[in-house]
Amino acid sequence: MGGGGMSDIRLLGIVLWTLIMSSQPALLNDSNDAIDDAAVPFVVRLHLIRHGETEANVNEIVLGQGDSPLTDDGLALAVRASHDNFTRGFWRYYCSDLKRAHRSAKLVLGMEDVGGNELNSNVDLTVDARLREVAKGAREGLPKSFSLEEALAARKKSGSVIPKLETLEEAFNRVDEWIGSLVRDANEEYQSQSTCQAHGMEGRKIYDVFAMTHSALIRTTIQRMVGSELPDHYSRTREGSLSIPNLSKTIIDILPVFDDARQNIRRKARLVKLTECFI
Repeated sequence: MGGGGMSDIRLLGIVLWTLIMSSQPALLNDSNDAIDDAAVPFVVRLHLIRHGETEANVNEIVLGQGDSPLTDDGLALAVRASHDNFTRGFWRYYCSDLKRAHRSAKLVLGMEDVGGNELNSNVDLTVDARLREVAKGAREGLPKSFSLEEALAARKKSGSVIPKLETLEEAFNRVDEWIGSLVRDANEEYQSQSTCQAHGMEGRKIYDVFAMTHSALIRTTIQRMVGSELPDHYSRTREGSLSIPNLSKTIIDILPVFDDARQNIRRKARLVKLTECFI
């Protein structure tokens, strides 16, 4: 490919990356005040947990939809978390299909030991690709210090294929679809008066959902759904974005409102806990 072609690729890459970094989609939470809590029959409570520490995290490598093994500390802390009552009694258990999240979930839920041996567990863990990390394109597998242009140059020099890149809007659409499916399933069980794993609060049934996922996806979900509820001061990364520590949990309540035909017409979100470490 000639120099002009490479310049076009770089320009396209820069435009796409700028779109990702600057995208600030409208918050679903904007309409929350307009929804009467008394009209909400039940709550789907999302427990969004970032996977354990990986070797790439320690070495400051961009992962995206690439992967990296958990460190010894990451393994040990995940096992310690398995002894916490927090991990029991959920209605549903989910994890990303990327290995670092899947392994973290199985350790935290007591489904396997550090050596990878299966343990007796009654947990039904669903692996869902909608919970995988935001795809970060040319920068995946390279140091975080690399600019997009430097990453593209490195890819050209090595002749490697440029990984998928997606916008924050595309990534959140995956999560939103997943949440919609949870609300539909919870509504079916609620209507059938099923004896599912759910507990009540303020007269409502709460369907707790465990989800082991990734930092950028959690950050995007927080900003999109409950961004207006963030405190004035919160922990930030060196780049200035919301910090999502390994094995921290963020809890968001999804409150659906239905019409007379029991069709979901609206749902609002409420922040319960922000990036709380349970170790």
